[in-house]
Amino acid sequence: MHAQDWKQGFDEDVAKAKDRHQQAIAEAHDAFKKAEAESWKQRDAAYRAAEDAFNALKSLSDCPELREASEAFDRAKEPASLSEARKALAEAIERADHAYKAALVTAGEHHNVSVTVHDQR
Repeated sequence: MHAQDWKQGFDEDVAKAKDRHQQAIAEAHDAFKKAEAESWKQRDAAYRAAEDAFNALKSLSDCPELREASEAFDRAKEPASLSEARKALAEAIERADHAYKAALVTAGEHHNVSVTVHDQR
């Protein structure tokens, strides 16, 4: 077999694996952006509700619910929590990386090429 014969097929398999990897990463980022937007939407709605409740009570200084409304309004000023969305993004990227490395090994086995992949962690 000519040296370039195996290389072309192997390179094509690697290119396909890289395309799948990049697509999976792009989809993970799209999902993160959607989750981020939804988190901010929920946060903004909670903020407006807390602000309305506080504004309705703030002129009533002797109202027992004023302090609670004030504290709720202060908490509502916090940024949206993105920890779950970030965790999902990291997990999706890790799955994509794992699938890419597995595809490289499979391509190597299919074309009888020695392939070594390294974990970067």
